[in-house]
Amino acid sequence: HQCANDIISNLDNNQPLPFLRYCIPTGGLGNGSSCFIAKKMGVPISDIILAVNENDTISRTLETGCFKLLPVKVTNAPAMDICNPYNIERLLYLLSNNNAKVVNDFIQELANSDDNQTQINSEILDALKNEFTSISIKQDEVCTTIKSIYDTWKDIVDPHSSVGLTAAAKIKSKGPSNTIPILCVATAHPGKFPQTIEGAIKDSYKLPEALEELLQKP
Repeated sequence: HQCANDIISNLDNNQPLPFLRYCIPTGGLGNGSSCFIAKKMGVPISDIILAVNENDTISRTLETGCFKLLPVKVTNAPAMDICNPYNIERLLYLLSNNNAKVVNDFIQELANSDDNQTQINSEILDALKNEFTSISIKQDEVCTTIKSIYDTWKDIVDPHSSVGLTAAAKIKSKGPSNTIPILCVATAHPGKFPQTIEGAIKDSYKLPEALEELLQKP
C-alpha cells in the first residue's frame, strides 16, 4: 500500500507510468493480493500473473473453477510450498464488491467438504480470470532458469524469483498476443538457498559479506 502511495504521489503528470503486467512468485497469495490492491489504488497495472511452483492450487482453480487442496509438495522454492493460498479470501471479498457472505460460504463449504474442495462462484471466477492468470513451474525449470541467467549475465537469482522469471518467459513465448511488458517481482535472496544455487549453476556460491558476518554471530 505504501508502495502504491509513493508511486502515485511522486508521479510526474507529464510522464505517466506505463501499464505493466506484474509477474509475482506466489505461495499464500499475499503479494498477489497486495498487487491487486495497489492496482485498485491507481498503480497502472494491466494484469497480474501468479507464478506458482508445483503446489499449484491457484493455477488449477483458475483453469477449472474448483478450489481443491492437495498434499503439499516439498520443492526447491520452499516458502512457496503452500497448498492453501489463504489470501484467496481477501480476493474473493474484493472481487465480490466486499460481500462477506461470499467469503463465509467459501470457507464453510471448504471446511465441510469431505475431499477438501469447493467450487468458486461463476461470477467471482470470471472476475478472477479477468484480473489474474497463473502458471505452474517445475523444480527442474527453476534450476534451468537460475543457470541460464548465471551463464548469460553472471547474476544469481533465488529459486522463488526464478519461478516468476520462468513463468514470464513461458507466457512471452506463447506469442505476441499481449505486448504489454512484464515486470517480474523478486521475492527472496539467493543467500537463503546456497545449496540450491550451487546445484543449479554447477559452481561455488559465496554468501554476501553481511550475511556471512551475521551467520558467525553467537
